[in-house]
Amino acid sequence: MSDEILKKYHVFKEPQKISIRGKALIRMCGKDIDISEFDEGIEFTVSELSKIECVQLLATTFMTIENRTSYLRYKKENTVTFYLGGYANRDQRDFIRKIYESNPSVTYLHFGDIDAGAGSNAGIQGCNKIHAGTQSEAGTGNYQFEINGSVS
Repeated sequence: MSDEILKKYHVFKEPQKISIRGKALIRMCGKDIDISEFDEGIEFTVSELSKIECVQLLATTFMTIENRTSYLRYKKENTVTFYLGGYANRDQRDFIRKIYESNPSVTYLHFGDIDAGAGSNAGIQGCNKIHAGTQSEAGTGNYQFEINGSVS
């Protein structure tokens, strides 16, 4: 259905959002924004991504979390968490790539579950260590996963 028709009936797309929590500095428009004091993290729309110059993690671990409830519940010292909402979209991947560029030595983890029909991801469960690789021809990150236990 066309966006114009939807707008006529006051139906609008909800803007995509980025959710991140933990000890980190986000450099935006030449200023550092310390998100560390936001206990529940921050959320901003993807339209703000172009203003972000870099993200400096003040933690040793960065974890993407697939499920909203898990994201809201998980709090661990020295870990920055990022809500994915299932499969990472282009904007989320670009943001993660920006984080990796500024923080290549941080440990990268993913917490997810097995969905019916997950195909190639069917063997990935729980908390997995991610090795950020090179960009594939499809433009997605080339990640390798190692099962590394589960989140308690």
